[in-house]
Amino acid sequence: MTVLASLDADMTAQASQAVRPIDSSRLWSKVAESRAELLPVSAATDLPAAEAVSKTPAPRLIAEIDSGLQPDMEVLYAGIESPGDDNIRIVTAESGDTLASILSDLDIASKDVKYAIRALKAVFDPRQLRRGQRITAELKPLEYAAPQGGEALSPAEKRELLTLVIKPSVDREVTLRLQPNGEFVAKETVLTLSSRDYRVDGTIETTLSEATVDGRVPSAVSSDFMRLFAYDVDFQRDLKAGDSYEIFFRRYFDRFGDPVKEGEILYAALTTSGTERALYRFVTEDGTEDYYDREGVNARKFLLRTPVDGARVSSGFGMRRHPILGYSRMHRGVDFAAPTGTPIMAAGSGVIEYVGPKGTYGNYIRIRHNGEYETAYAHLSRFGAGIRMGTRVRQGQIIGFVGTTGMSKGPHLHYEILDGGEQVDPTRVKAAGSQRLEGATLAAFEAERDRINKMMSLSPLNGPIASANVSSVNFSTE
Repeated sequence: MTVLASLDADMTAQASQAVRPIDSSRLWSKVAESRAELLPVSAATDLPAAEAVSKTPAPRLIAEIDSGLQPDMEVLYAGIESPGDDNIRIVTAESGDTLASILSDLDIASKDVKYAIRALKAVFDPRQLRRGQRITAELKPLEYAAPQGGEALSPAEKRELLTLVIKPSVDREVTLRLQPNGEFVAKETVLTLSSRDYRVDGTIETTLSEATVDGRVPSAVSSDFMRLFAYDVDFQRDLKAGDSYEIFFRRYFDRFGDPVKEGEILYAALTTSGTERALYRFVTEDGTEDYYDREGVNARKFLLRTPVDGARVSSGFGMRRHPILGYSRMHRGVDFAAPTGTPIMAAGSGVIEYVGPKGTYGNYIRIRHNGEYETAYAHLSRFGAGIRMGTRVRQGQIIGFVGTTGMSKGPHLHYEILDGGEQVDPTRVKAAGSQRLEGATLAAFEAERDRINKMMSLSPLNGPIASANVSSVNFSTE
């Protein structure tokens, strides 16, 4: 658990004297945070909210102790940067934290912890707490005790929980409040987000990644864009200076106008050597979202050509002088150089046949895609969550991370495609054909394609994009 701030009225450098640390390793810090950094509580909304009340009596409210806070936490967080009270705690959950452990570390009475979690369960499963989520708590000391032989009063060890706010996602907020009758009431509120569409294009001089950075395209959108074309484009061999891209995408904003979530790519185009590939987002009647070219042909292929975003091909398939052994031998795959920890995607859907150390390959994964094709990934620094033998994975799923284990001179992915058990050149494998929409589904796609084209014609090209890069803000990633 990381404590982000303990907000105090004076906001001076004497903060450490005003707030007692939770324990010797976790000290309260005091910062003046902007309202965009505070975990906001929903303002009034006309959207329906689910409520649950715990009927188990909670510890009584000590009315004599006045925190000085406005009782309406919605008003408190609607734009006030400092509530003026050091009983507000803003905490960031870390790996291994539970809601119970966080509340206990705040010195909240065990009875409050028990009753609060019981009430919350009606609208929020505490097991869904994820690393990076923020929790805001309003506390009061349960009582004050006079120290023996002294005149000053010292706070008791345990605190009373008055209000708790958890934001499981950018558009969902859970609030728990202690009522005057001693019960905790939990309420879930669906937050209203506004959206804006952006149309950006650019010319590629070095790499596609650098071109999108120059165009101020959020990194999450850029990564999604590259995945769309990873079936057909080798980003190292196929791209040349003067090629171009265009993206039409959506972003979502909170009530303060701050970007909180990257939305969908509605249209994506990549022009290489004078040939344009254009894709449109379309959701079929059964709710499946995918991308199709202008004629309604699905962009998805059997195998990705590039299983690592933004990587550089450092060694191709064929005879080469081995960088460690020093003599020529057959290189039966393609090496993609990338920093340690770069995510590796499954090139296609299938079942994990092998995962673990494998001699000179180091950490190694092999996936069987059908009766003919397998793919293999070597020198990984570590494996993805839940990746084990027999696990079924989907195309594009993160299965591991680039490393330099085994016989390796530097961080890279060694990628192989096996046809009937024999390694073949990944750049020469012809993937199976893509699905083409037909009938009423094709007509619905054509209507959506025309709608997106009209929206783009009304959107300014390369307009200003909010500077915050949402992909670097961790709301709930695990």
